[in-house]
Amino acid sequence: MVHTATQEAVKHFRTTPCFAKGQAFAKCLAEAKKMAKLLQRKLRQQEKDAKKAAKPKRVKKVSHG
Repeated sequence: MVHTATQEAVKHFRTTPCFAKGQAFAKCLAEAKKMAKLLQRKLRQQEKDAKKAAKPKRVKKVSHG
């Protein structure tokens, strides 16, 4: 996750033509944080889905009356 966020920051740095004076690091860090947050959210969702799939399903009892 950290590697991907760092890659996003470097990509942002390379593709942005100019930054305000002294703002390059702050802007790239903001992009990295945004990407990390997105990846973390996806990871949590995958874990939640895996946990849900691993739970045994309840069988409904049917009365034949």
